Amino acid sequence: MSSVDTKPAEGNEEDLKLNEWQFDMLTQALIDLTCNGYLTDKTWEEKAKSRTLTPSELSFITTMVLQRNLTGETK
Repeated sequence: MSSVDTKPAEGNEEDLKLNEWQFDMLTQALIDLTCNGYLTDKTWEEKAKSRTLTPSELSFITTMVLQRNLTGETK
């Protein structure tokens, strides 16, 4: 399994500001997306579990999942 470079591009972005139940739902969704082949690395679910996922990372994940869903691309 490959590792995703998740260092911020530039600047100092804040972590997501979510309630515990929202982080729990987000983590489960990322686990499901990984199991279904839409994501290829567990880094994203680990970042959600540790509450270190940034808004720009979540935006990137959302865009990639949408694109893979639209094109029928999964691993």
